[in-house]
Amino acid sequence: MAPTRSGKGVGTIIPNLLTIDRSVICIDPKGENARVTARARAAKGKVWCLDPFEVSGHPPARYNPLDRLDPASLDLAEDAMTLADALVHDSAGQGGDAHWNEEAKALIAGLILYAVVHEDREHRTLATVRDYLTLAPKGFADLLTLMQDSRGAGGLIARAANRQLGKSDREAAGVLSSAQRHTHFLDSPRIVASTSASDFTFAGLKDGVSTVFLCLPPDRLDAYSRWLRLLVAQALTDMARSPAKPARPVLFLLDEFAALGRLEPVERAMGLMAGYGLQLWPILQDMHQLRALYGERAGTFMSNAGVFQAFGVNDLTTA
Repeated sequence: MAPTRSGKGVGTIIPNLLTIDRSVICIDPKGENARVTARARAAKGKVWCLDPFEVSGHPPARYNPLDRLDPASLDLAEDAMTLADALVHDSAGQGGDAHWNEEAKALIAGLILYAVVHEDREHRTLATVRDYLTLAPKGFADLLTLMQDSRGAGGLIARAANRQLGKSDREAAGVLSSAQRHTHFLDSPRIVASTSASDFTFAGLKDGVSTVFLCLPPDRLDAYSRWLRLLVAQALTDMARSPAKPARPVLFLLDEFAALGRLEPVERAMGLMAGYGLQLWPILQDMHQLRALYGERAGTFMSNAGVFQAFGVNDLTTA
């Protein structure tokens, strides 16, 4: 824990990236970590910079969260809901109504299922899901009718359509509006390009030494935090599913941790990370941020921490 401008980058983050011989997933808000350490990391293994706004100075890689969803998998519904949960997020001070958010998750998950089962691989993307949500009223109604006729995903696509169509006009419009709000960031051509295909898999980081930088400028964190949430949630899910046992755990270096909001996969990983073959390094400004996100469960983070580092402390609670 360290407040801004306290030297955590040059004092801890960059030295670790330069020296550790294991795979790393690093949230890199300014692209500075990639600029300084990518060459050294490349000497150890492959390096990818997910950098839609091109702040790192390195060629941007791509990752499509829908690529790993298997239409025939028994876990398909759970995987779609994990993505929907990452997408539906209100930052502090933007508290949306829980009902609209939960219903928006269900609708988005159903549309993800439809895209995965019925679209060709090229169009199995979040941009396609956004296209569904922004269809003209007649087009969206026709899509829901097609979903009702679908037998894919064990009938869950049809259930999602029935759930939406069973609502009053006013409630259905509210749910659709909420889903549109939470996916608005997908209108960015940069995000569309960044999520159009996958140049790597997160599970592959367990094999050898590789590095993934997640670069997002600080001034865009609020608008595009859902993109970061998607990637971190996907990475943790992939690590948990992969049976590979790396010689040294994959390090999740989570700078600007508070920008992710509360994520169930993160909370779960804190208690089970040793078995997953990963290690979390959340970086926050103070204890208040952790408690605001996880409430009483903040204690889980503290009790499972191998090391607690704090410097530049200027409040009694963190001290």
